[in-house]
Amino acid sequence: MKVRVIRHLLPAAAALAVAACGGSGGGGTSFIPSPPVTPTPTPTPTPTPASVGALSIPPSGITATTDFATTDDNVRIRWNAELKAYEVQLPGYPAGKIVQTSFGPFGASGDVVVADGSKISSAFARIPYSYTGMIELSNATGLTPQYLAYGVATPTGSVPVTGSATYDATLDGIATAVSGSYSIYGNASLQFDFGAGKLSGAMDPQLNGPFDTPTVPRYTFTQTVFSSGSTTFSGSFDIRGPTPSSFRGQFTGPSAQELMASFTAPFQDFDKSWGVMNGVMIGKRP
Repeated sequence: MKVRVIRHLLPAAAALAVAACGGSGGGGTSFIPSPPVTPTPTPTPTPTPASVGALSIPPSGITATTDFATTDDNVRIRWNAELKAYEVQLPGYPAGKIVQTSFGPFGASGDVVVADGSKISSAFARIPYSYTGMIELSNATGLTPQYLAYGVATPTGSVPVTGSATYDATLDGIATAVSGSYSIYGNASLQFDFGAGKLSGAMDPQLNGPFDTPTVPRYTFTQTVFSSGSTTFSGSFDIRGPTPSSFRGQFTGPSAQELMASFTAPFQDFDKSWGVMNGVMIGKRP
């Protein structure tokens, strides 16, 4: 197709060249330029309002005001269907609504605002699953960064009692030592034998700090507690230090599709001093 187009254009181009040079005797013809082509403007993307996103929608299947299970019994988190917002009740503070301010691929940020309009905390939430989420609360008076997991608890009698499953989980938390603190991220794997009532697994935390960051080993589960049909589980880790280690969690979702757990464990800083990790893990099975 391109060859045919070129062949048609060549004679026309030659004729124009002769005319422009005055070759037909009576003087040259005037060249009339084509009108300039106005480029099509690129439309400006319409910004998505901050009211749309992770902190403005409830977990799957939730349509009414619902209190969630949390990994900290002293903190209440619920979905207020009338306000279409999450609410947080911190110890010693009135209940506050989470007003989302921004969100992106890694989570959503917001402010915990009480009835008089004052802000008692800032919040960052990561809600990657259908029934379970993680929230970090900070900046309230006297409140250090606190990591919580929350979710729709699996009802009694709804956990499988046959077969097995592996839950892939992610970690969030804070590690504190003499030299400072680090944020925690990483992965965990939890293997359940539902029929035999057994739990095994490990977590692989990674620390992130402004300067030197220590490398920590794998933390393998030990002394696990899980019975067939139970909605909860617990255990500790094989890393020994001056402080004890432990984790405890529960299943979330109508039939234990997901889970959440809190953990605490010792770790060695880069200068070989001991510190403590505290955080949460949230995960799901295929």
